Amino acid sequence: MEISVKVERLLMDPLHQSPVMILREIGGTRVLPIWIGHYEAGIIAALLEEIAPPRPMTVDLIASMLDELNCSVKKAVVCDLKESTYFARLTVCREDGTESEIDARPTDSVALTLRSKAPLYVEEHLLKAFEPSESIQNLFAKPIKDWLNELDPKDLGKYKM
Repeated sequence: MEISVKVERLLMDPLHQSPVMILREIGGTRVLPIWIGHYEAGIIAALLEEIAPPRPMTVDLIASMLDELNCSVKKAVVCDLKESTYFARLTVCREDGTESEIDARPTDSVALTLRSKAPLYVEEHLLKAFEPSESIQNLFAKPIKDWLNELDPKDLGKYKM
C-alpha cells in the first residue's frame, strides 16, 4: 500500500558527513530517512526553499521535456530497498490519459514531485521496516523512531547549499 509522504527536511549526518532526506507520513508519525548525495541534496534544498537556479537543472530539463510532450508527473513512489539502495517509480500521464511507470532514483523522483507539485508516496513495507521492533525499543530509553520524530534540525545541522 502506498502511504502519502512529504519531504520533512534535509539534515546532515554528522557521523558520515552525508545529507539525509527525511520523508514523513502525511497525517501520521512514521518517517523514512534516506541518505543521499550532496548534489542531490542541493537540488532538493533549492526546490524546498523555492530558489530558482541561475541555469536550468536536470530536473528543470526533464520537467520541460514532459511539458513539450504534453505529459505530466502524476506521482512518485519510493517502492523498494535492495542492498541498502532505495528504488522509486515515477508515474507519468500523457495528454490522452494513458500512464507510464518509469524506474527512477528516489532523489530524482522527489525533485520532480517538488517541481511539479505532484504527490509523493512510500510503500508501507518500507515504513514498517524502519519501525524498531518492540524488543529493540526495550533496549533503549529513547528508540530511534522517537528520536527522529522529536529531532530539531539544529541537532544535526541544516543542509547547506
